[in-house]
Amino acid sequence: MFGFKNRGEGRICNECVRIKNAKGNLKRAYGLTFGDIAQLLQDQDNACATCLAPFSQVDPDNFRVGDANVDHCHARGHHRGLLCMDCNIAPGKVKDNADTLSRMIDYLTA
Repeated sequence: MFGFKNRGEGRICNECVRIKNAKGNLKRAYGLTFGDIAQLLQDQDNACATCLAPFSQVDPDNFRVGDANVDHCHARGHHRGLLCMDCNIAPGKVKDNADTLSRMIDYLTA
């Protein structure tokens, strides 16, 4: 079913390589495990923390984050939750400045 890669330690299943890389990337970038992702999904009702759009491609049991993005604070380095791509981009566009976001809300509701 899955192909194999020849590595120095022998042949390794491509799916096993994908899972190992996914686990390592999540741990290295955010200090999270797929168990942590599953808990965040449960806490957020499997939806974006800000716009509440449901995630459709996330499967922590199969080591896939899919359309959920781990939102993190660049200044303090901690993660805040799971966001859709649009909501994940928005804080970065205003440089995580709450005053700018507040003025944008005032502008939109005027």
